[in-house]
Amino acid sequence: MADQTQTIPGNPIPTEGFPIAYANLASLTANYNDLRIYFADAQAKTVATFGAPMGAGAQAISETNIAPRICMVMTPEFAKSLLDALASTIALYEKQFGPLRPAPQMPTPKPAGKA
Repeated sequence: MADQTQTIPGNPIPTEGFPIAYANLASLTANYNDLRIYFADAQAKTVATFGAPMGAGAQAISETNIAPRICMVMTPEFAKSLLDALASTIALYEKQFGPLRPAPQMPTPKPAGKA
C-alpha cells in the first residue's frame, strides 16, 4: 500500500520538466508586498573519517559551505496558503509514515568546573 501513489483532489499539475533543487537551509524575509524564501544547501567544508584521532587544534565542528540554490518570492496571501498546504501534507505524511524526527539541537557548553 505504501508504494502506491495517492491521488489528491485539486488542480493537477504536470510534473515533467520542473527543475529540482535540493535545499537543507532556508532563510526568510518579508515586507508589506511580498515574502521571500532563500533556499540553500549547507555542507561541511571538511569531514573527519571515523576512528581518526582528534589531534591538537582539531575542531569537532567544521566551517560550513553554503551554496545558494533559489529564492522564491510570493505574496503574503500565497505564503499563507502554502503554509496551510504544507501543514496538511505533513499531517498526511506523519499519519502514513509516523512522526517526523525533531530538529537536532546544538550542544550547550558546560560551565567551567562542572562535570
